[in-house]
Amino acid sequence: MISKKNCKQQLKFNFYEPTSVLSESKFKLINKDADYFASRLPNNLHFLIPHSFPEDTIFLDIETTGLSIYYDRISIVGWSRLGNYNVFIHGDHPSEQKLLQSLASAKAIITFNGSMFDLPFLKKFFENISVPSCHIDLRFFSKRLGYRGGQKKIELQLGFQRPDSLLDIDGYEATILWYKYKEGDLESLKRLIQYNAFDIEGMKFIFEELTLKLIEKEGLPIKTTHVYHFSNHNSQFNFTSDPDAEGIFISHFSGDKGPSCTIDSLKSVIHEKIIGIDLTGSEKRATGWALIENKQATTRTIFTDEQLIAETIMHNPAIISIDSPLSIPMGRISFYDDDPFREEFGITRECERTMAKRGIKSYPCLIPTMQKLTERGMKLASRFRNLGFNVIESYPGAAQDIMGIPRKGKSLEFLSKGLKEFGIEGNFDHAIVTHDEVDAITSAIVGYFYLADKYEALGNIREGYLIIPKIN
Repeated sequence: MISKKNCKQQLKFNFYEPTSVLSESKFKLINKDADYFASRLPNNLHFLIPHSFPEDTIFLDIETTGLSIYYDRISIVGWSRLGNYNVFIHGDHPSEQKLLQSLASAKAIITFNGSMFDLPFLKKFFENISVPSCHIDLRFFSKRLGYRGGQKKIELQLGFQRPDSLLDIDGYEATILWYKYKEGDLESLKRLIQYNAFDIEGMKFIFEELTLKLIEKEGLPIKTTHVYHFSNHNSQFNFTSDPDAEGIFISHFSGDKGPSCTIDSLKSVIHEKIIGIDLTGSEKRATGWALIENKQATTRTIFTDEQLIAETIMHNPAIISIDSPLSIPMGRISFYDDDPFREEFGITRECERTMAKRGIKSYPCLIPTMQKLTERGMKLASRFRNLGFNVIESYPGAAQDIMGIPRKGKSLEFLSKGLKEFGIEGNFDHAIVTHDEVDAITSAIVGYFYLADKYEALGNIREGYLIIPKIN
């Protein structure tokens, strides 16, 4: 953070010292050349630019099907210029053009965590996108004044209130609203848009409040009367079913609704028997077990290793796919924190670091809550391999992300439905089954991708590999 003295010197240099610079700055301001100021002001003073170009400042927030830029996609993009709120809905080409044109004409863009999330997604999914060079990321702007955490946490600290009807929605629930909309529920889309709009209203409030606090804290030579009150311009919009009427046009989803592929793409191997195991860290807790053959899934819960081995080898599967770490970081010699090499080699493997870079959430294999599971998984895999079986490590959450199926943490109902749409049959979609049994089905599906040579192996030869589906 710059000092008060340095800040005054920088402002003086840019605006007041040479007459030619002052004249040029006035000329650029009249002609709304925000790039001129973005290129001359230091980055930590870019927050001043939106207050000089308020009508051309965009507050933007995206909603996605998940967190991975590799495998997930944008569902909606909301943006506001003063009180004019618009939304792009995936599959709606007119709203796409409106978004691209609005961004191209903007002088500044304000997001929350946009540099890490929103903008990379936008640049991936819109080839011809143009984004203003002045970008204020409120996540990092907030840290300058000691505010850390997610947007909702900072809103509460600053006194912003959301409607009670939207308090129960978070990022995970937003993905479920999108899935419900794809299935025909228009009210879920409206609710998702309202949630997005209030994210943007929260951004306006945060930006305005923190600007005032920063001016006061650092003693910047700026009058608070020059701070534009963006929060006075609430996003105004209404929904309409008439594409020619004013408002946000709402219609039924017209794109692909199901997973990104089906089991028919693996038809050369679907006759094989595959067993998936969603292992738990203790024999006292039930493990999910699934057998798939010719698209038909049978599941059950099993407790002990001896029972798991007996039930599995009875079916003589072509592949055993286990949802559990089956190795430890290279250099480690034990599973626990008293390992003398813990500090040197850490608690994560290469495959987990790769997934993290791709935006796939997973647990490091040797955090305290995973240590017993990793130990059990490695011992069980060794016993199966000694019996002559081919064993792979799988991670249902990653596979579900890649296949375009909601994880169980979002909705067991939609996960079961997604597996059925993928082409798996069984009683899991109507009988009472556990989350672990449904994840075991996904683990078995990974085995089919492996047999069909449509997989990616994450990791290295010394640590072993985690197998994930590879979908073109």
